[in-house]
Amino acid sequence: MKGQLRNMFPGGNTPDGFYSYYNYILPQRKAKKIFCIKGGPGVGKSTLMKAVGRHFHEKGESVDFLWCSSDPNSLDGILLKDRATLLVDGTAPHIVDPKNPGAVDEIVNLGTFWDEESIAGRRDEIISCNENIAQSFDFAYGYLKVAKAQYDFMAKLLGVMIPPEKVRAYRQQIGINTGAFSHYGTKRKAFAGAITPAGIQSTLDSLAGKMDKIILIESPLGFRTEALLAPISDEIIESGYDVEEFYCPMDPGKKLEHIIVPDAGLAIVSCNAYHAFSPETADQHVTRIKIDWQHRTDDLYETLYQHLAEDSRENIIRAVKLLERAKALHDELEGYYIPNMDFDKIEEVKHKIIGKIEETVLY
Repeated sequence: MKGQLRNMFPGGNTPDGFYSYYNYILPQRKAKKIFCIKGGPGVGKSTLMKAVGRHFHEKGESVDFLWCSSDPNSLDGILLKDRATLLVDGTAPHIVDPKNPGAVDEIVNLGTFWDEESIAGRRDEIISCNENIAQSFDFAYGYLKVAKAQYDFMAKLLGVMIPPEKVRAYRQQIGINTGAFSHYGTKRKAFAGAITPAGIQSTLDSLAGKMDKIILIESPLGFRTEALLAPISDEIIESGYDVEEFYCPMDPGKKLEHIIVPDAGLAIVSCNAYHAFSPETADQHVTRIKIDWQHRTDDLYETLYQHLAEDSRENIIRAVKLLERAKALHDELEGYYIPNMDFDKIEEVKHKIIGKIEETVLY
């Protein structure tokens, strides 16, 4: 029997640039082993991690696949939950360096297995390609910043149309009964969606699809879901449950969109035009809450809102096109490295890592 396989993004393309929640994946105190995978583009980091993840999933263990927002077909890491073990891409932009080397962390440098002399012969092309990639990302983040300003304006309009007392009423409607205080739980942060070269991607199905109890909040774009969810998340943590919080790429440091409580079998999911979700089975207990925002008689607010929503979407599309350009350039960059790699050595490294992990005791 296979364990659970889930998908999420530990980092994202946002109006603030690349935004990282990597430090929340697996805290040092809880980790048995963290492998920091180093090396250039195309050296096989993602392929290695996929193989290790599939190996342990086939053995019946639970694995979180941590995908790359700049290439949604590529992995930035895998978390082997049953073994408290993490493999993570430690290269830019999400640089991860050992904090407790030897005791917890181990560096795996795949750059050891490339032909450095041949790669150095393409020096000018590699530098130019990296410069063009950086410029594409910079322009993409510029468009996302413009879209964010429009997004904030939408939130301001919704703040008028959905007054605070109504937000409090919706929070009471969610009605989580967490029970008596026992101890503090922990908080893990990530993204359940990402703005990628392939468009806006969502991993909600793998995260919430197996939960026993699901609360679906149908909300308009721009609605400040954190006003509903942040107090509820704090209450759940204070009652002793570990909480997984998933944030919006358009406001990554603030806008909490979804809450997963694995030990309680609970998912609180907000749905809108960018991330839809449908429960998988009829056995799940589903509560639906629809945020009512069209209660004003003044059509001006709705007209302004619709114009902002359209303009914001257009700027996100422009950003996606630039991310697509960055991905094409990155593929070109990989072409300078792939022919100069000894992938037989990478295969040996994979088997060594699997052997080390299998020596660890299951939780």
